[in-house]
Amino acid sequence: MSDLGDQKKSIVQQLKEIPAMVLAIEKRSHAGFALVAGQILDTTLEEVLVNHMPGLNKDMRKRLFSGFGPLATFSSRIHIAEALGLIDKTFAKELHKMRVIRNMFAHSMRTLHFEDEKVLELLAKLSEPSNGRLPQKHFVEAVAEAVKALTPLMKTEE
Repeated sequence: MSDLGDQKKSIVQQLKEIPAMVLAIEKRSHAGFALVAGQILDTTLEEVLVNHMPGLNKDMRKRLFSGFGPLATFSSRIHIAEALGLIDKTFAKELHKMRVIRNMFAHSMRTLHFEDEKVLELLAKLSEPSNGRLPQKHFVEAVAEAVKALTPLMKTEE
């Protein structure tokens, strides 16, 4: 009988922990949200750069954009895009702000969420105001606007 009582207590305890577990999962999804949105922006910027390198072949692209290549980081891609005149200084600063937010989620030793004070401070620095939107929606919409601004810079095959 004692085993059954212990099992019931264990189940009750597990049930009590469900709200905390759901919150933890939700917070982890914030990181995934930030990382995916940031990666979309990073990849779009890489494609813009690649499209402005007419002599680039597959091997050279790999050496430049992966591993320890000079354009392997989001930061270096922003800098070179600005140096080449593909984006202006204001837009480069905006991309860096989004990069910093993405990196906060990617490199945090604890579970972050968009309502964290430091994340909210960074979101407030974005040029697009939040207008009462949820912080994660604010971030994703800012990223979407940046991708939209970069897309015309990609040359199309004729």
